[in-house]
Amino acid sequence: MDIEQIWQEHQTKLYAFIRSKISNECDAKDLLQQLFLKIHEKQDTLRDQKKAVSWIYQITRNAVTDYYRTHKRTVELNDI
Repeated sequence: MDIEQIWQEHQTKLYAFIRSKISNECDAKDLLQQLFLKIHEKQDTLRDQKKAVSWIYQITRNAVTDYYRTHKRTVELNDI
């Protein structure tokens, strides 16, 4: 799997997907960069090259989920 080719083919679509889930533009761009680092690191775990796109989108969905886990808003409740 050629990371440069994947980047060229899917960068715009992945960013649009991430942006549809995350309203903050800077966070979405950061997540896209982190995503491609993760894809690069994990590329040897892809078993079937034919499923590369679905594999990438699964990693993207997981990254968005992780983003929301780490950016949870908490509300402090006052003692009554």
